[in-house]
Amino acid sequence: MLVAVVRESCPGENRVAIAPASVPGLTSAGLEVVVESSAGESAWFSDQQYVENGAKVVANREELFAADVILQVRAAGANPEASQADLDRFRNGHVVIGTCDPLGSPQAVREIVAALARPGKQCPAAGLWQAITNELCEYAADDSFPIKPQKLVWDLQRTVSPGAIVVCDVGAHKLWMARMFQPKQPNTLVISNGFSAMGIALPGAVAAKLAFPDRTAVAVTGDAGFLMNCQEIETALRIGTPLVVVIWNDRGYGLIEWHQLRQFGRASHVRFGNPDFVKFAESFGAKGYRVRAAGELPSVLKQAIADNTVAVIDCPVDYSENMKLTEKLEKLVCPVGCTGKSRLRMGCSWFRSLSSSVPPKKGFWGPFTRG
Repeated sequence: MLVAVVRESCPGENRVAIAPASVPGLTSAGLEVVVESSAGESAWFSDQQYVENGAKVVANREELFAADVILQVRAAGANPEASQADLDRFRNGHVVIGTCDPLGSPQAVREIVAALARPGKQCPAAGLWQAITNELCEYAADDSFPIKPQKLVWDLQRTVSPGAIVVCDVGAHKLWMARMFQPKQPNTLVISNGFSAMGIALPGAVAAKLAFPDRTAVAVTGDAGFLMNCQEIETALRIGTPLVVVIWNDRGYGLIEWHQLRQFGRASHVRFGNPDFVKFAESFGAKGYRVRAAGELPSVLKQAIADNTVAVIDCPVDYSENMKLTEKLEKLVCPVGCTGKSRLRMGCSWFRSLSSSVPPKKGFWGPFTRG
């Protein structure tokens, strides 16, 4: 959970809702704390004090707008109209109104944050959201290799910045990303639905970087989708659009295999060989990386972003989890006011949408459409 701490300008000094000593109490509870920089103004606490206590300090308020919880003092002498204008831009945030004094003990801060961040009882999708979050957390420390899809989503979620634009290709990875990746800002997870064109991720990331040059662009793709438009590495380098391509490499058409196993109990003609993606990227003049262990992706991804050029990451993925997800979705009941047949169909519409451009044969969906 991301907690943003916004400074409030008071006459003569710049004040903030929590003291640096309170930060470890929040981070030890599993919270990520981002504090607005004092920007050189006279302040109760320096930026360095927050950094030393485990907080990230940012100068641009745009980086605070994705927070789950916002802590701010409404101090005497502050401009209430300016403050409210900023607060209105915090899309999902909550505000703590305090005094000019920093809030008290770390325990008090934790209690305030927990009270504000708890899902409302009337939220119909809270149970589904919690189930997906629990599944992600279950695989957070998974060390198996090739990497499980849940672990890949977890690492991507926690490594890219909230404002980064992630463009997802089409394939088995799209199902995992669509179900589990939790963007913090609007239009930061772009997925090709409807026609579901394979090969969109790399050129889509180029377009995203052209439109938003100050934001990180990440293309998430399968190996097959990547090979359909891999020549666009040259385009990205030529026009100067730094981006990162994360290839979920299973050496096959993972989604087609998934459908075949569900329908026929076996797979046919879906395996293929790949080039050495690291050398392939380097042949264009781009950076190439290969993930060799479950815990390597975050550090490799951070390095690829820091390179500020086109970088390709070859990441082997274990799609044996696909059929387990099928079994789980067969039991899924939609929590958002669905009844009867609609519950079953809602639970499986996630799969049906994949074949929107090719109508399934009668009976193809088997138990998904019965009754």
